[in-house]
Amino acid sequence: MNPADFSWILYRDGQSTPLRIARADTAVRRMRGLLGTPRLVLTHGLWLSPCNSVHTAFMGYAIDVVFVAGDGRVVAVRHALAPWRLAWGGWRARHTLELAAGVALEHRLVSGVRVELVALKGGEQ
Repeated sequence: MNPADFSWILYRDGQSTPLRIARADTAVRRMRGLLGTPRLVLTHGLWLSPCNSVHTAFMGYAIDVVFVAGDGRVVAVRHALAPWRLAWGGWRARHTLELAAGVALEHRLVSGVRVELVALKGGEQ
């Protein structure tokens, strides 16, 4: 992924966060996910949609995985999911946000909070 891919801002309960998000909303992008990428920087994440389960096979680092319902509510969080593991967000999960390990706690992304993606305006970084 290149820097231009991170063109969305994550909002938590209506407040912007410093997190810049890339979207994987096609079958090919979802299948690729973070495979073959270096560790995420602490301000970057990947939003997979639709997606209610992930694996970390072939990854060389742990990630935080935030599962989000269709209404934007966080329904489950898996902290520091190690390589070669599976995680399922449950039946209500519709989207998945992958972040560097520790970032979900740092930004208080816990069950019940509402998150949404907002497109960056031209020139913002």
